[in-house]
Amino acid sequence: MVQSTLRMAENEHAISALVCKRAELSGQIDEAEARIAALNEVVAHVDATLRVFKPDIEVDEIKPKRPIRWNTMFRHGELCRLVLSAIRERSPVTAKGAASAIMASLGMDATYEAPYADILRRVRFTLRDQKKLERVESEQGPGPGQYMVWRIKR
Repeated sequence: MVQSTLRMAENEHAISALVCKRAELSGQIDEAEARIAALNEVVAHVDATLRVFKPDIEVDEIKPKRPIRWNTMFRHGELCRLVLSAIRERSPVTAKGAASAIMASLGMDATYEAPYADILRRVRFTLRDQKKLERVESEQGPGPGQYMVWRIKR
């Protein structure tokens, strides 16, 4: 009995933090469910309006369209300029090296996984696009893992 009381006292901070986290997540779920209900109501109104104009339309056959999420982290063309600058300064460089350099130039800490992963994904897309435009070139890097290294095309 005494041992279980001691164990509960030791874990009280963890339990408190987990209760707070669960409450926060439950609140987010409630908010998301309310948003879904509101969107379903709007879809029902759009369906009714479609049936006014075309009574025989099969609205269930209309495929959902994935929403476009616009990049708010960088202004138009800014990431491309930062990627090319990172390649010029550190050539040859991997996509991970370019992403780390970009985060450092923006004053961000590359140890935060979520923004680093997002920027790395965007850097890879930018490198792919710049390769298609023949502004950069890539080759297999030396060593284990064989990462692609990038340089400005001459």
